[in-house]
Amino acid sequence: KATVSVLYWCAMPRSYLKYAPRGCTGLVSANEGNPVVLSNGLVCTPALENVHLFDSENFAIVGYLPGGSDEGGVTCLERSFDSSQLLIGYGDGHVSVYLTADWSPVMERALGHKLTSKVLSLAQTTDTTLVASGGSDTDIVLWDISSQDPICRLRGHKSAILNLHFLEQTGKRLVSLAGDGQVKVWDIEIHACVHTFIGSTSQATCFSIDIAESRMVVGGRDNILKVYNLERNNTELVEDMFEPHGSLERQNHRPCANIKYNNSHTLLAVQSTDRVIEFYSVLGERGVAAKISRKKKRKREKAKDELDVERTASSEYQRLEDVVLRADSKIRSFDFFPPKENEGSNSPDRLIIAYNDNQFEEWRITFIDKNSIQLTKCKKCDIIGHRGEIRASSLSSHNKTLATCSTGAVKIWSIELETAGEEGSIKDCTHTFPISEPSSLAFLPGDEYVVAGTKDGTIEICSLPRSSVTESIEAHTGEVQALTLRGDQRGIATGGKDKIVKIWSLDLAEDEETGGKRITLSQQSTLEFTDAITSIVYSPDNKFLAVALQDNTVKIYFADTYKFFLSLYGHKYPVTAISISDDSRIIATASIDKNVKLWGLDFGDCHKSIFAHDDYVTDIKFVGGTHYFWTTGKDGLLKCWDADHFSHIQTLRGHHGAIWGCELSREGGVVISYGGDRTIRSWVRTEQILFPEEEAEREAQELADKENAASAAHAVLDKADLEVGVAGQRTAVHLKHTEDLLDAIDVASAEIDRKAEGAHEGVAHPLLGTLSPLEYLGKALSGIKNHELRYVLSGLPADYSKRLLAFCIDLIREKCCRLETVSRVSFFLIRHFASELAANTELSALAMSLHQMLSQALTVQVDNHGFNNAALAIVYRVLDSNGGAKDVFDTTQIAGHRKRYS
Repeated sequence: KATVSVLYWCAMPRSYLKYAPRGCTGLVSANEGNPVVLSNGLVCTPALENVHLFDSENFAIVGYLPGGSDEGGVTCLERSFDSSQLLIGYGDGHVSVYLTADWSPVMERALGHKLTSKVLSLAQTTDTTLVASGGSDTDIVLWDISSQDPICRLRGHKSAILNLHFLEQTGKRLVSLAGDGQVKVWDIEIHACVHTFIGSTSQATCFSIDIAESRMVVGGRDNILKVYNLERNNTELVEDMFEPHGSLERQNHRPCANIKYNNSHTLLAVQSTDRVIEFYSVLGERGVAAKISRKKKRKREKAKDELDVERTASSEYQRLEDVVLRADSKIRSFDFFPPKENEGSNSPDRLIIAYNDNQFEEWRITFIDKNSIQLTKCKKCDIIGHRGEIRASSLSSHNKTLATCSTGAVKIWSIELETAGEEGSIKDCTHTFPISEPSSLAFLPGDEYVVAGTKDGTIEICSLPRSSVTESIEAHTGEVQALTLRGDQRGIATGGKDKIVKIWSLDLAEDEETGGKRITLSQQSTLEFTDAITSIVYSPDNKFLAVALQDNTVKIYFADTYKFFLSLYGHKYPVTAISISDDSRIIATASIDKNVKLWGLDFGDCHKSIFAHDDYVTDIKFVGGTHYFWTTGKDGLLKCWDADHFSHIQTLRGHHGAIWGCELSREGGVVISYGGDRTIRSWVRTEQILFPEEEAEREAQELADKENAASAAHAVLDKADLEVGVAGQRTAVHLKHTEDLLDAIDVASAEIDRKAEGAHEGVAHPLLGTLSPLEYLGKALSGIKNHELRYVLSGLPADYSKRLLAFCIDLIREKCCRLETVSRVSFFLIRHFASELAANTELSALAMSLHQMLSQALTVQVDNHGFNNAALAIVYRVLDSNGGAKDVFDTTQIAGHRKRYS
């Protein structure tokens, strides 16, 4: 009998290596958010998804706080009254609180606002137990720091919340200002608005309340500052608590952006939306009496009734007309340095001013007399990054140096390639060349010179060893829009708006300063075109020269004779970038029409047209030795593609704006991107395998989960038009945590049932590892943040919730999870099944057993805390008797504010 064998062929899915973010540099202070200075001398600035920490002595970066995302960067910073905590608000509705002693999170990325809203203002009570956040969703969220949960949402404003302030000398009151110009006062205990008034004659924009809580100064869009008096009756605010107290006139007519008192509350600083900060002297009682006396005297001299002279804001504040801080750039925000423990009352005030061009400065304010101050600029932090958007770059041949350009400068950065775990990290800025309007860059052979094309049509030759511009050559009559190194490495090619491509050769010239030789350029050939040039590239085999024009076409010439070879038609809008593969077989073009086209370089046929980005494609680069290529877009995405299979491989997110270009290392192990957010980000290739089909399914599922969670949250948040609502919403992250918890309950239940049946020697579930079932479940619960716990538990089905409630008794008995976490889970589940407790005897008995277990465990924990506190008190008394108690301090307080035990 014949045997027939049938072979089944199954195509293996294509796999690639995954890229992961390595680092981000180039940012001093982002355009959103405000700077904050802590009492330990650290300057905190918003840096997109991070918060940068600078040493105020030398402005060196000492660390950063992560926490944001590519969808929401830092939008608001605030410090507590004693600088022990730092409050951070993000652009996706989240709030974080950190301890400044060791930067441990008190509350990390808690969601109280809508995901589509920004947190614009933050405030905290002096005892640091309550936080209020105001967002662009017009809501105010109250947070309980101890439980890390939002208490409620206060609704009533019709526009974004711009300012918040707690009034504590008159009970728990909260003052809020919104973009609609209304000022509201909220009673925190009853969660209700008790007073509303219009803060300014024009639209109010900001306010500030003095430390005595007796005056509130409100700024608006005109040049008038309205001052209000806070009326009290036995420390309780009366019904009409804010009485008009006069007004102050500003010199500047631009809208008011920020108002702050100095530490001693003797000076009021008022910032406008341009480059000006004005100052007002806050007069003491003697100064006010003297000013009123002078007004009465002038009334008597004019034979008028002096009884009309009353105490108003004009008699309590004195504008310093001769002292105005005029900055060189537009001011975004400012902050006063908080007082230090060893500083006297006569110490000069210091200001940190953040600008919109990625820098900040320190100014000193010295009081000459009661009505005069002196302003002194101390130092500036600007060397780290560019002042504007990074529009061009070039990577050296040894991949250890990166050149970038923006308005005003060309900067050189060092790249780490040898240290394990730091490959691809961009380190320090080694050189800065002041060039007014650079637009294109290229390293010359040897990597000791960089040539930069400018918008004025010149070519600037920059020497790295000399750290100076050695020569400026008039090259074009318009902007130099394209600049590339020739294929033979003997010169460069430039193209400009004057519709001309010029070929340059490298030469040596006499250096008049040193007497030696220096690199220069001499023009070799000229090609004229019918439209402006947008991009130029040579093929790796130095056979072809490709030129992209403003008329949507790409012209290809022979590189040796400069004779015309091919013309590529097909794009609907101008081509922005060109790249040719290492084997010189494929040419890829990127265009404003959002498409990438792949062409054969032998006949000029279009292999494929790919819709690459949601906005126009800005750059394209082939990976060396492969047919993989990377594209960047104005949509802020960095994408990798396979030109052989015309498939998308991976999308990298991280930039908070348009990406204007990228650079690849020689073998493609490191990708560097830069863009409109002024950051330079590096990405490295890992050993993790990526399957494009699975990646596409995962991204589609995440998008669907996010949309479903957002629609469900909006249905809940927007359906009730009440003054007090529920804060927070369920997100796709909560859904993922719920699924993980369901799996953990199933695994723990299955393992316990297996052991109950007597199969002790069988193979345990592989997910358990070395953990017991209860330890595995406790680890899953501990991985859920406190402020996310209620959203995760609310998504559990009823049978899983009852099984988890039964597990809580075992978790307490075996001590497999933190008692605080088990208590939170138990209380939530019992409240959730409160209606069933009376009807279900089994559930009622379970609740009673759990109550008894929790009571015993909490009693033991309280006893342990009391024992430890008593032991510490004994240690302190022993040290005090030996004279060593002065060295004991509370480690939760930062240096300069050490709190002694008593």
